[in-house]
Amino acid sequence: MQHSKSVEECAYYFLIGMATSTLSNNSFLDNYGFAGPGKTMAGDRQKEARVSPKNYIISTSQWPMFKKHVNKIYSHSIKQQLSKKTNTNITKSMVTAARKEVAKQIGPGLLTEYFVPTSHGSHYFAMRKDGLIANGYPDSVFASSKTNKGVGVGLGFQRDHSHGLCQTFAIMWLLISQERTRSIEVSHYKAITKSEWNRQCADWHRRIWKNLVPSEYDGKIYLHNANVALQFLEEFTTYCDWSWDVDELVRELSTIHVDDCPPFHEKSMTALVQGLAEKSGPFKGKVTLSGLFKYLNSDEQKGKYMELWFDDH
Repeated sequence: MQHSKSVEECAYYFLIGMATSTLSNNSFLDNYGFAGPGKTMAGDRQKEARVSPKNYIISTSQWPMFKKHVNKIYSHSIKQQLSKKTNTNITKSMVTAARKEVAKQIGPGLLTEYFVPTSHGSHYFAMRKDGLIANGYPDSVFASSKTNKGVGVGLGFQRDHSHGLCQTFAIMWLLISQERTRSIEVSHYKAITKSEWNRQCADWHRRIWKNLVPSEYDGKIYLHNANVALQFLEEFTTYCDWSWDVDELVRELSTIHVDDCPPFHEKSMTALVQGLAEKSGPFKGKVTLSGLFKYLNSDEQKGKYMELWFDDH
């Protein structure tokens, strides 16, 4: 339910909108290696779908084709394996092989469904090295992996058709859904060895991933997951960070629309953003993505506004 929002509440909305949208920014994703190899789907060149944030898979033509293509790779592999057997039982090893064939042909990384013609947003999926494609909604979208008929996984961590954190759960799927396996190699702003990064991801697996709860109906569980995701984002972005000059960030914030908010107040937002600027280090004088998430996840701010933001999304 919408309500009239205060300047302070709207400031939180503007900042969390900017922070989460940065995670979907092509430059951010490409810079840190989340796009994957960008392999293309075979077929009509006019309807070719590229698996990369740079080339959205649109819902009116390419996205249904892409889903069909993925399901076909899986089912074709199963049929080929069955043709070499004397019985018709689908074994676990056959399922594993079929999923690996999907991963081989598509490539691990993020998949982006862009909503058209309304152009009101996008939804993120992620393919692991084992071929399983997950998204934060309860619906698996692709043929479900639960029945060994496909690769789709509906995590159920966010309410269906909600927005704001789908890319976060997709990133988690690639990095921390498995304790010992990373499905992509990411680059890092913060210096860290591969073994240190693996230990960090394993810690997030135990402390963050295992604290997420699937649900198809309970708003309180969805809010719990959103708060867990926000904690992950505060920590994750210290390794994969982004930054803005104060004036640049204020200009970008002014372009964000929030229903029932008073007109954007540049002076007060500038004062808030200046207070978030780094006081030392390589980003001195700039506002960082990790700094935004630290502010958004602080007890004072989250306690007042996170649930309100969540209810609006």
